[in-house]
Amino acid sequence: MHKLVVLYPKPADPDHFRDYYVNNHLPLVTKWPGLLGWRYSFDVAATNGEA
Repeated sequence: MHKLVVLYPKPADPDHFRDYYVNNHLPLVTKWPGLLGWRYSFDVAATNGEA
């Protein structure tokens, strides 16, 4: 099993980033051969200090 974690810096336009990610990026990811499951989240905060 492989796990991929991707963290992006805070975008200049969070609404545009979220819209692009959900409507363009995620549909591409769901087509990966052999993909058994996936999940994503936004607004991930650091446990200590700045996000």
